[in-house]
Amino acid sequence: IEEYYGEIIKQNELFCQAHRAKLSEPKYARIPKPLFIANMDKTPLLGMEPLDDSLYKFIKKSKKDGQAGDVFEYKIKNTKVITDMFECLCNTLIYLQDKYEFYHRDMHCGNIMYRKTGESYQWYLIDFGMSTFKLHDYRFSENGAGPYGKFNSDIISKGKAKGRAGHDLRLTLLFMFDLIEDNLEKMILPEAFNILKSMYSKIKSDIIINAIGSSSVFWHRGYKDAFDKLVTTETEPKNFLKDTIPKLREVITNFNKLVYKTKTKSPTKTKKEYVYVQRNK
Repeated sequence: IEEYYGEIIKQNELFCQAHRAKLSEPKYARIPKPLFIANMDKTPLLGMEPLDDSLYKFIKKSKKDGQAGDVFEYKIKNTKVITDMFECLCNTLIYLQDKYEFYHRDMHCGNIMYRKTGESYQWYLIDFGMSTFKLHDYRFSENGAGPYGKFNSDIISKGKAKGRAGHDLRLTLLFMFDLIEDNLEKMILPEAFNILKSMYSKIKSDIIINAIGSSSVFWHRGYKDAFDKLVTTETEPKNFLKDTIPKLREVITNFNKLVYKTKTKSPTKTKKEYVYVQRNK
């Protein structure tokens, strides 16, 4: 119960402090608004604003509607959604890390959610039970949460544990490719898939080579030991935003040009020519 109330307090503080100050702006993943707290048979409950579904379900269930339509248009659309999602996550993590020394530490695809309005997706972070951050000189979950032990601030002050900045996005990619890789490959452009897959493969190799974690479920090896020991600079939000997002955008742009060119210029059709003739009164 203490852990549950602790999680409620974390979400409430993050919403009141970070969401209202910055995360309500465009291109940020938001913190859901707590609507009520209640007891049901002495069990504490948090009611938060309703959301549509998770990133996990979005990828798992996504499929092209009907038989009509171009498969590349479908993949272009989904690649843009996934790219926008990563951009929102990066912006939010950069802000929270810089201002609150924040680490979500459980940012798998089930804890990234969205609300859809028309064709627009607004992304949200949920489930802060394992998160740690500093507010008013107080660090939440300093003594540990879930699989994570005591938060050691000393090693950070000494310039160590820099890899922690890339921990959350790293965990997202581990979950994404370990559990729903086939679904992801079917829904986004091949070049975009390869960019993300290459990043995942490097993370996987680093975990194996450095003997990080010991869980039989591979993506679980991205938790405690990875947080303390593994450095993957490419998943640090600032680097991901600077290096990977532009590559994904370029893939989308190139395929958009290809689809447009294919649809507007057909080699089998003869070109029509028109001659202007002035009519006399």
